[in-house]
Amino acid sequence: MMEDVIKHFGGRGKMAEFFKVERAAITQWSQGQLPPARAIEIEEYTQGAFTAIDLMAWAKQRGA
Repeated sequence: MMEDVIKHFGGRGKMAEFFKVERAAITQWSQGQLPPARAIEIEEYTQGAFTAIDLMAWAKQRGA
């Protein structure tokens, strides 16, 4: 799922720029370490294309 989000933002580098974080943060997010506040932001910025609920469920599975 996170790879689709990354593609939506145009790649890891562009997503990192967009959220004003280091690229390493995007790698952590893609490994399931997605902060809930970021999931909400992703939902808002993608206008619901990726919902926070789905993102957090995905992150929970990845982190398990």
